[in-house]
Amino acid sequence: MNKTHFLITIFISLYFCIHSQEKGLESIHKDGYTIEYPNNWEINESGMMGTSLLLFSNTSTESDTFRENVNIIVQDLSEYDLDLDSFTKLSEAQLKTMITDLKILKNIKLNNNKTEYQDIIYTGKQGKFDLKVKQRYCVINKKSFILTFTSEVNDYDQYISTVEKIFDSFEID
Repeated sequence: MNKTHFLITIFISLYFCIHSQEKGLESIHKDGYTIEYPNNWEINESGMMGTSLLLFSNTSTESDTFRENVNIIVQDLSEYDLDLDSFTKLSEAQLKTMITDLKILKNIKLNNNKTEYQDIIYTGKQGKFDLKVKQRYCVINKKSFILTFTSEVNDYDQYISTVEKIFDSFEID
């Protein structure tokens, strides 16, 4: 290996080392998927509320009573004949029964060159909270993978770029 090639290799290695530290991301692999999340977010793998994984942001102020979060639910659909379209219709019907003042802002099918998924953004009330929610889900090999970001309406824009990175890092095995 010549000196120039050696130096280029060193610089590339340093770049990736520094870049990964700047991102401050951790990675987790479980239940047939891998996802990255900010290392300053709290991770919960207890299975609370049927989740495979819960990621909680820090509170923004001492008076903040809601922690923005991302959760992942993996469901076995082997007993059902559901593709992405039928799963989307079923999910939308369930939202209408669970969310007060539901307003669907976006509901489109996308493809990231690996996976076809549904991307939904909606607002509504749950208890005392006015929420804005982004969901992304796909149906693969008789399983549904549902990623949900939940935020108070006024805080949504503050978190969405981080959430997009989390969602975009999601990969199914």
